[in-house]
Amino acid sequence: MVVCHCYAVNDRQLRSMLEVGTTTFEQIAAMCGAGARCGGCRQHIEEILEDHSASNPLLALRSA
Repeated sequence: MVVCHCYAVNDRQLRSMLEVGTTTFEQIAAMCGAGARCGGCRQHIEEILEDHSASNPLLALRSA
């Protein structure tokens, strides 16, 4: 599903970025532009980030 219409970024692309260590909205925006233009997708991107960190408890330890 397309998450960012401004830059045509889909949820699979975002999840791939998370799998290689991206942990913040700012990092995602810098890597692919998602959320950096109009901001309409920011909430959805942050939800994907939360879901990913909740399903990977080691990420919480690494960012603490």
